[in-house]
Amino acid sequence: RRTRFSLYLKFPRLVVIKYSFTNAHHLRGPVARLLGLVAIKRLEPHSDNTFYFNKIEEQAIEIDTVIKQINIDLEGSSTDEKLF
Repeated sequence: RRTRFSLYLKFPRLVVIKYSFTNAHHLRGPVARLLGLVAIKRLEPHSDNTFYFNKIEEQAIEIDTVIKQINIDLEGSSTDEKLF
């Protein structure tokens, strides 16, 4: 039987696990794509900038969305409402 205290101790660990997954999968992907776009642009310095700016903006918006969700998740984890 789990006590309220044992659940309270386990909860921060679950938050860290979720954050690690989000960081590894949802945040790292757009960052890697941004770095790839920069590398390609360096190989094609005279190509159309519009394409690259549009793609960079898409990735920046995705990163922003992920960061906002992480903040929501972390703020929600500071209360006991989800556990009890």
